[in-house]
Amino acid sequence: MMSFYKDDFNPAELSVQLTNLGTWFSNEKQAVKVSLPECLQYLRSLSSSQKSFYSEVVRLARLIVVMPATNAVSERCFSAMRRLKTYLRSTMQQSRLNHIMLLHIHKQKLDQLNLDDIANEFVRESEHRARIFGTFSAS
Repeated sequence: MMSFYKDDFNPAELSVQLTNLGTWFSNEKQAVKVSLPECLQYLRSLSSSQKSFYSEVVRLARLIVVMPATNAVSERCFSAMRRLKTYLRSTMQQSRLNHIMLLHIHKQKLDQLNLDDIANEFVRESEHRARIFGTFSAS
């Protein structure tokens, strides 16, 4: 792990801090294995000065908390983008691509929306729209 994160951690400090943290848990819990949520709860309960003592461990814990368990979500997003960004759509701007991808990924929620309500809400925003479009009703 240290070779991957190179300059993100100080290996010597991290080793000492992990040893110290392990000693604290073995004194309190009599050598019972500690789960990650228990360790995170302990780190959250520390004061700011105590957190600075465990600075490398806190940095590692933050990294673990935000790291996805798998890369399936990102792979699914890239697959969706490959299907959506065809040759004809290759010149669209990033914001439009993001919006289209969100709609594509959350198709089930999109299918549950009532389009008449959305259209009527759009029309209500402006008198000009109301004159042009009128109101929408279910067919």
